[in-house]
Amino acid sequence: MKKINLKSLSKVQTVIITVIITVLVVVLIPLGVYSGVNHESPVRAVQDVFTPDTEQIIGKWQDEEAILGYEFFDDGTYDYHVSSKVTITKDYKLSGNKLTLIEYNTNASVIYKISIHNDTMKMTLVEYNGKEPDKETKTNAVYYKVKNFNLKTPLDAIAQFAEEAKTENPDNGDKDDKQEDTTKAEE
Repeated sequence: MKKINLKSLSKVQTVIITVIITVLVVVLIPLGVYSGVNHESPVRAVQDVFTPDTEQIIGKWQDEEAILGYEFFDDGTYDYHVSSKVTITKDYKLSGNKLTLIEYNTNASVIYKISIHNDTMKMTLVEYNGKEPDKETKTNAVYYKVKNFNLKTPLDAIAQFAEEAKTENPDNGDKDDKQEDTTKAEE
């Protein structure tokens, strides 16, 4: 292999080598790290960076529990799906990573900070009708891009909510039963 004498290079050759090294250090190495961490191909990572969010959000998004779904259209409207039976159409606006939805039941504006990677969209509630969300409000949600919705029926959704409430407050049912037993014993 022939050694290159750096002192013998012209200024143009030195600039070209410097640019190549800079591109490697600034772009390709971080791209490789990003791709490895996110388990994403470098091509897909570059597409995510250069594809506007307005194009990435178009399509169907479903939550992990299969109860809620959004379908965003390129005309600035969206369908909000609550279980498999209820669909409401309203308007949205996407500016950078801020997604403003007009809420279906109150016409209030709801602003989310979103991030889309691969086929996952994370939504963080930032503002509800001009105010920050209170502490009790769930502020984070994750949706997955789907070809077709596979949402639960309303009865299945209600059963799931009831089961979750039971799991979160297991003592409530027992206290009521114990209180009834105590009342009966006093009689």
